[in-house]
Formats: sequence, structure tokens, C-alpha cells
Amino acid sequence: MVAGLFILILGFLAYYATRQWKAKICENTRLQEQLTIARDSLQLLKRQKDSLSDVLFDEQLFSLSYNDEAMDYLDKYYPKQKDWNAFIVDKLMETNLQKGDNPLIPYAGMYGPLKIYKARVLNHKWLIASFTDGRAWGEALMEYEPVGKDSVRFETVKAVLYPL
Repeated sequence: MVAGLFILILGFLAYYATRQWKAKICENTRLQEQLTIARDSLQLLKRQKDSLSDVLFDEQLFSLSYNDEAMDYLDKYYPKQKDWNAFIVDKLMETNLQKGDNPLIPYAGMYGPLKIYKARVLNHKWLIASFTDGRAWGEALMEYEPVGKDSVRFETVKAVLYPL
């Protein structure tokens, strides 16, 4: 009877140990799968970071804010401004305040007045601007020159209106 009880207890312990062992194997497998997913996600994030670094470099290539020579030129001849980029874009956007089409855009709006809605200052002489009338849109390359401490002269070099 004692031997039978001993065998029964040993069987229960073996069964319990086997269940614990299988549970640990399942948990280990699940953790390894999570680790693989985490490693794959990390690799993806590294590739995205590298891609964003490339985009940032490209964005800086034609940007007044990252062009030291252009900034030095503006600061030398027009030393009063703190943020040249914002100043020039603000002055450009003020040209939208006139009634009707913006005078810098060499096209007539078809669905309303053409207005500049976005601009990027490329260097100390040029900028590119996007314009729209709400439906039709285009882009213009413009030359600019600060005049005095509070004004900027703009001249459209070339513009394109995209077909609808």
C-alpha cells in the first residue's frame, strides 16, 4: 500500500514537473518570438531613421536656414533682422493682402483669386512659392532683395500653372 502511494505521488510529481516544463518551453518560445519581433522592429526603425536623415539632409541643401554664406551675406548688408527666413516669407505673404490675384503670380485665377500659400527661401536671392485659387495651383521661382529694414522687393522669374 505504501509502495502504491509512493508510486502515485511520484507519478503526480512527474506529471506536475512535465506540465511546468512544457509551460516554460511555451513561455520561452513566446519570449523568443517577441524578441524576434522587437529585433525586426528595431531594424525597421534604424532604416527609417537613416531615410529621415537623408530627407533632412536634402531639405537642408536648398534652405536659407542652413546656408551659412547666404545668411552671412544678409547679415552683412541688412544687419537688423533676427530671423531672415520668417521675415522674407511674412513679407511675401503680405502680397496676398491685395484684392484679387496676387500681383506676383503671372496668371489669372479661374476659380477665385490666386494666392501664395507656401514658400521656401532657397538662399539670399531666390525663393520658390506655391500658389492656388482653391482648385488650380502652380509654383513660381522668385528673386527677392531686402529694401531697407522693413521691406522686401520680389520679382517673379518664372512660374508654372499646372493643368487641371
